[in-house]
Amino acid sequence: VHWLRLATQNDLVAVHRTLGRWIADRPAVAGAVGVGTLLLEFGCVAALFSRRARPWFAAIAIAFHAAIYFTMNIALNSWPLLLVFVDWAALRSRWQGHPPT
Repeated sequence: VHWLRLATQNDLVAVHRTLGRWIADRPAVAGAVGVGTLLLEFGCVAALFSRRARPWFAAIAIAFHAAIYFTMNIALNSWPLLLVFVDWAALRSRWQGHPPT
C-alpha cells in the first residue's frame, strides 16, 4: 500500500495518479491485488509446462504489466519477452491456411 502511494506522489515520475491511490485507499482491494500478484507469479511455472496455459498466461501478463504502469508508474521494458510463449508454428500454419498440427 505504501509503495502505491509513494509511486503516485513522486512528481518526477508520476503520470498516472488516481488508480494507484484508489487501490491504496481500499485495503481489501490492495490485498486482492497482492494475492493476484502472487498467483500470477507462481502461475509462471504452469505456463512453462502447459500448452493450454501459455496463451492465457501471456495475455494476463501483458495486462498485469499494463496495470503496473497505470497504478505505480513503472514502465517495464521486458514485456516483449512474453513472445517466447507464442506458438509461432501454429500461427504460421493458420496464416498459410493449413490446419494446426
